Amino acid sequence: MPLVNNCQIEFLNTVTGDISIKLFNITGSELIFKNFHLKDGENKISFYLDDYFIPQGIYLMHITDDKNGKAEIVKAVKLQ
Repeated sequence: MPLVNNCQIEFLNTVTGDISIKLFNITGSELIFKNFHLKDGENKISFYLDDYFIPQGIYLMHITDDKNGKAEIVKAVKLQ
């Protein structure tokens, strides 16, 4: 997933619930922790990486469904 200044993720959700997103650098340090509330249907969430002074590089984004504990890890590359 390429990132510049803004991280935007789209979800299609079948139930209402909360998710958490953590961004880790390549050494495993947690840089960002955000919670979002999703509604049933299409959801779009975003946050600005510049608010966290994230330099360009390779990161791992850990997305967890807080209701059932299911998680997905996505490789993210910050450009510029």
